[in-house]
Amino acid sequence: MGIIIDASQLKRPVAGFNGPKRLSVTDTFEPGQFFAGVRPERVLLATDFDGTLAPIVAEPGAAAILPEALDALRRLQRSLGHVAVISGRSTPDLAARVPVEGVELLGDYGLVEPSPADLEALAAFNLEAEAGVGRGRVERKGASTSVHFRDSPELGPRLLAALEPVARRHGLQIRPGRLVLEVMPQAGNKESALQRLIERHRPEAVVWAGDDAGDANALRLVAGLPIPHLAVGVSSPEAAAEIFEACDVVVEEARGAAELLSRLADWASRAGPGPEDRGSGG
Repeated sequence: MGIIIDASQLKRPVAGFNGPKRLSVTDTFEPGQFFAGVRPERVLLATDFDGTLAPIVAEPGAAAILPEALDALRRLQRSLGHVAVISGRSTPDLAARVPVEGVELLGDYGLVEPSPADLEALAAFNLEAEAGVGRGRVERKGASTSVHFRDSPELGPRLLAALEPVARRHGLQIRPGRLVLEVMPQAGNKESALQRLIERHRPEAVVWAGDDAGDANALRLVAGLPIPHLAVGVSSPEAAAEIFEACDVVVEEARGAAELLSRLADWASRAGPGPEDRGSGG
């Protein structure tokens, strides 16, 4: 069974990139079609964690990266120029769940060092939220907060209506996710973290994979790059279709993402380093 369930409209071609073709569940996915002429060591891969590398579970503490995704990340870390995971989880939490040396882990939506004012605002928000969420649950995560309502999905609209003005009053942003509300300082967002990675590493091709509303702007960022790119949406019954409008390909749940990463690792292994990187051998 194929992994591709949808693809976005054809994009304007750029140098060395012919644009994505429409793919169906019966198509054989070949990452090389997106990266013609680009060596693996010039590719930047960044990915979300929950819902992308790890299936969503009722208890966030029980989330675990799929073995296939973990194996693919290890292979990709050896082959690609740079591999990173950007998540709303804290960086220490990510480190325990992504045990791959050399993969850059950016927790708290890439907000490397929240200011004292950010932390004070979050603390104030948390106190008010915990007093008013009812059957929802507040998860404090250092530089961000998650308000979960997976056990009571009908609470979502009511919680958002109640907590949005609280977040705004404290200068924070609030974003609906997959049966969760994510609250963070204004500077905390995945697209900004991804943009900083691109500026730092100056890759010749970029991959981003994500499954939720918090990933949509990063998907749009990658889809608009004037270099070869692969914006990968990870669909689920809980994610609105418009999140993936900019995607080059859309895969089904975390298992689809793991298979795509495995195929990307296969391509990188076949392509190997360029001649100038192998040495003369003499």
